[in-house]
Amino acid sequence: MSQSLAKQTEASRLALATGMSDDRINLVAQLVAPGANRLELANFLAFCVARGLDPLAKQAYFIRYDRNSPGSIVVGIDGERATADSTGEYAGSDEPHFEYEKIATPPPKGGPTYCKVTVYRIVQGQKVSAVGEARWVEEYPDYGKEQPTNQGAQYRRRPWNQLAVRAESRALRKLFPRQMGQLTAPAQTPRAWAEAAEEDERARYSAESVSRNARMYDRIFGSDDDEPPVVDAEPLPPPAPREETESELLDQVEADRQRREEGVK
Repeated sequence: MSQSLAKQTEASRLALATGMSDDRINLVAQLVAPGANRLELANFLAFCVARGLDPLAKQAYFIRYDRNSPGSIVVGIDGERATADSTGEYAGSDEPHFEYEKIATPPPKGGPTYCKVTVYRIVQGQKVSAVGEARWVEEYPDYGKEQPTNQGAQYRRRPWNQLAVRAESRALRKLFPRQMGQLTAPAQTPRAWAEAAEEDERARYSAESVSRNARMYDRIFGSDDDEPPVVDAEPLPPPAPREETESELLDQVEADRQRREEGVK
């Protein structure tokens, strides 16, 4: 009994509020929601639970496109397929059909300029279909620009995959409009989750502040456990500011933005 209470005490407030383990919450934060603060993470988890999505299965992502902007919740193609399958009426899809037209700025690697994907659904015992289409000139973010940006990175790396994902997504939206529409609607975060996340965030900043002040004190006055200072020794480097750590995370997210947005593994 005492061991169980000890484990509960060690768990984060968000883990206790959601009933999820801290291991799972931390994995979500690291793998699919890098750069999210605790409240954003709680909102993301609430969205996934409400929609029946598993973020660790790459069905949804939290992405911050710009450090000065709020993050966005993006449902990948795997999440759309899972949502369609949850109806019990999803009947799969055909392989993508590609075409290669001559355009002013062709795709790299000899990639396609057009793709269509046919998706199937069982409606009242009948198999019906819908076709989704995607064109390079409409989908590629940097089409027509002399200097491409990072926004089109995944299109340049995976032109076939990116067009196929766009086409399949459109077909799914035609066949499952209500279910796909729910994936873009916001989900309300339980108040207990939000309050727990805010408490965790305050506790984390408090702990960081204490640790940072202790390091600063040791640099200025020396630690009681240290050897007497050497005059010619190099000064200790200052601790990396938090902004740099977030920047590194955001740079990584931006580099993988298109892949994560489409649920590419």
